[in-house]
Amino acid sequence: MKRTFALALITFALSPFASGQELERKTLQNNNATEEVRTIEHEWFEAEMRQDRAALGRLIADDFMGVDAQGNTITKAQMMAGESPSSKQGLSASFDNVVRVYGDMAVAFTNVTMKGRSAGQQYRYLKVYVKRGGRWQIVAQQVTRIAKE
Repeated sequence: MKRTFALALITFALSPFASGQELERKTLQNNNATEEVRTIEHEWFEAEMRQDRAALGRLIADDFMGVDAQGNTITKAQMMAGESPSSKQGLSASFDNVVRVYGDMAVAFTNVTMKGRSAGQQYRYLKVYVKRGGRWQIVAQQVTRIAKE
């Protein structure tokens, strides 16, 4: 009885350390995933600026659905064909983005300032990423124009 009680007491005493290690491991994984998604955000904007369809094809999931600033839906096929409004203009992106990771899903909020025909207009991009087959891909996007004050 004493042995069982002592073993239970030791297990109970050490359990916060084990859960602390698990929390530390999950935090590290989230930090790595956050940086991976931030890197992809940069890659996406650079691919849009260069109109690099091969890079966009890797970053955008086949089942991608987006909504542009005018409320039109956009598919991956339309993005690849250059039918997205942003692909017709140069982009200058401010990367003060915020990324939140939820397991194999992440959400990124990024502010963008347009150049070209729409110079000075600002937009906020909300992108949803899913990690499939070990890599992150964009599955959804919403673009909203930020009104000038």
